[in-house]
Amino acid sequence: PITIEAGSSGISGTGTSSFSASVSSSGNVQLGTATIAESLTASGSITLGGGSVRGAVSSSSGSVQLTSVAVSGSVTANSGAITISGGSVGGNVSSASNPVQLTDVSVTGGVSAGGKITLTGGTVTGLVESGCCDVVTNGTNLEGGARSGSSSLSITGGTVRGDFSAVNNPATFSNVTMISG
Repeated sequence: PITIEAGSSGISGTGTSSFSASVSSSGNVQLGTATIAESLTASGSITLGGGSVRGAVSSSSGSVQLTSVAVSGSVTANSGAITISGGSVGGNVSSASNPVQLTDVSVTGGVSAGGKITLTGGTVTGLVESGCCDVVTNGTNLEGGARSGSSSLSITGGTVRGDFSAVNNPATFSNVTMISG
């Protein structure tokens, strides 16, 4: 069975749902497994527990939490953290002022954050960049390099290539296969 409720606080649903267009809310969006034919946007936080979004996922003032979701576009949180476990992102992952944590995610674009970036497993084809904080990876394949504007890099395992920079801070590489950089 499926239950979907839409109200002043946002959209919530349980079970498996399918939307033939975009899903947009001036509040929060919390869904179980969902197939969304276009984009998913909210003013508040977004939680999606499986399925796919064929466009972008964007929150203007909340966090984004995705579990085993295939996103064709980018994932953006203007003022909240991003946590993604499993699945894939066909564009960039960007949090303007908070941390990003990805576990076993394939990202076709880059990853940027105004907070700490923590990557475990998966692959990122673009640049991984934090303007302020640590970048920590464990078993992640980095194909576009990594940069921390004012903190350290800690890269453990995985295959890496590209440019790596930690300005005047430590950059540590352990058990990596470096193709270029």
